[in-house]
Amino acid sequence: TEKLLVMNPCFFVSGHNVTHIDVLSEMPGARSRSDYGLPEDKLIFGSFNTLYKIEPSIFAAWMLILNKVPNSVIWLLKEPAEAQQFLCKSAKAFGVDCDRLLFLDKVDLEEHIQVKGMADIMLDTIIYNGHGTTADALWAGLPVVTLAQEHMAARVAPSLLSVFGGNASVSIARD
Repeated sequence: TEKLLVMNPCFFVSGHNVTHIDVLSEMPGARSRSDYGLPEDKLIFGSFNTLYKIEPSIFAAWMLILNKVPNSVIWLLKEPAEAQQFLCKSAKAFGVDCDRLLFLDKVDLEEHIQVKGMADIMLDTIIYNGHGTTADALWAGLPVVTLAQEHMAARVAPSLLSVFGGNASVSIARD
């Protein structure tokens, strides 16, 4: 006989307590932001989702944030290279220098959560939220800024954040 399991308020299950048991421990060699090409002296927003998830309205919101927060940068994934050129051109249209967009390579699986924790705040995509990416960011101790939409793929990150009762996360409204 099957038994119904209600997973409220979140449906997404993460096994990080098994697969990344050492995540909260110090990385060997006590690495710093600069070891990964990250600035030591800036506020770092990170969006670790694949670049195809970045749609124009959320990119515009991120550029507004960069314009409003001096001495800040946004950390994005490096691939695909074609997207970097397009995003740099788009950033310039918003008055943001391309050097404030940090395109970095992925790091080894064994250290990716600790490295993501070097950011200050994760900015999520909205049409297709971060799923495992958001779980990783939360596991790394990052606050996550996201926005729930109507369809399931755009409600995953807010679902994850609901587990924290709003204490470790932020959900924003679109204006």
